Amino acid sequence: MNIMNTDTNKATILEEKEIVEESLNQKKNKIQCGVCYDELTVTNAVSTPCNHQFCSNCFFKWLKESNTCPLCRNKYTRYRKWDYEDINMEAVTHEFNLFRDVINRTKNALSEHYNKKEKLKKEIKDMNNYISVNNIHITDKQESVRRMTGILEFKRGFYKACHFPITEMDLYNLINDDEETEEWKNGFRSGFSKKFSSSILKNYDYLIDPFIIQAREKLNKLAKKEHGISVEKYDKVKNSNHKLTACLSKHLTKDEFIQLFMKGVIINEDGTKRTLGMPYELFKSTVENTYLISNEIYVDFVYDDKEETWYKLPYYINSDHEICYFDYEVKLNKLVDVDKFDWRNNLRNRSNIYSNVNTVVNDMIDTVVSNIVKI
Repeated sequence: MNIMNTDTNKATILEEKEIVEESLNQKKNKIQCGVCYDELTVTNAVSTPCNHQFCSNCFFKWLKESNTCPLCRNKYTRYRKWDYEDINMEAVTHEFNLFRDVINRTKNALSEHYNKKEKLKKEIKDMNNYISVNNIHITDKQESVRRMTGILEFKRGFYKACHFPITEMDLYNLINDDEETEEWKNGFRSGFSKKFSSSILKNYDYLIDPFIIQAREKLNKLAKKEHGISVEKYDKVKNSNHKLTACLSKHLTKDEFIQLFMKGVIINEDGTKRTLGMPYELFKSTVENTYLISNEIYVDFVYDDKEETWYKLPYYINSDHEICYFDYEVKLNKLVDVDKFDWRNNLRNRSNIYSNVNTVVNDMIDTVVSNIVKI
């Protein structure tokens, strides 16, 4: 029983001894500040030339009081008298001159580059101001050109309807949006109203020959077709009735070509026929067994006082400059109730219009010239 207690006490003493030794070893491995004995780390440790370690707080606090080590009093600074006798003043002077020359040349180069930079900045600023002014000027001129173009387009449409013969193509371009500008259309409507003293374009239907509508649709398909017609050809023939007819007669079969005229005559509910465009029989007799019209087709409008409605009369001008009306007329369909037309006043207005064609042309020329001078 006593032997067991003795062995237990020995084991306890050995364990305590090991713990103490381990604690001592850990303290030996730790580096402590020589003043405050705090553990030193990588972030706060200061090592002196005399191999003493301090924390940064203690070291710099002591350094304000003395330039010696806090433990061994070793001085951190030493003073030595400069020996000027062994110095080669000529070599030193030459070296200093070289350094001075390098410094001066560097200073001059930097000054030159700085001046160039400032000059470029000023030139860029002036150029930006110049560009801004010119952009404003260009914008003003562009706006002026747009206004002038709008005015010229309006007058072109106005004079075309008011002072020159009207073609089926003009009526087609007025209704559709694939050719003329809106300014031209507004001018055409205004000139048309002035010429006939009536709002025919607004109040009546059946203005365009169905053949023209069908033909333009076919022409558009030919232009988009892979082996159809070129863009140049399309632009050349689209606004000329006889050129359009000649072009289609070459690219369509006979049945396809005849089909273009089929909507020119419709049958009313009472069985009577109503002509809306050139019948194929009339076309065939006009061109004498060919599919080609050699003259441009124009249209005129007359008012029937008894029926109180308008008629469209297609015509062409022969080689003797005579007006030749075709053997059919198109009765326009009234869309809304309109006041009775004063045909006598219309004749007086048209007489005045036709007598002023030279004035109109001169007015167009003056407008163009004045606008060019403004630009």
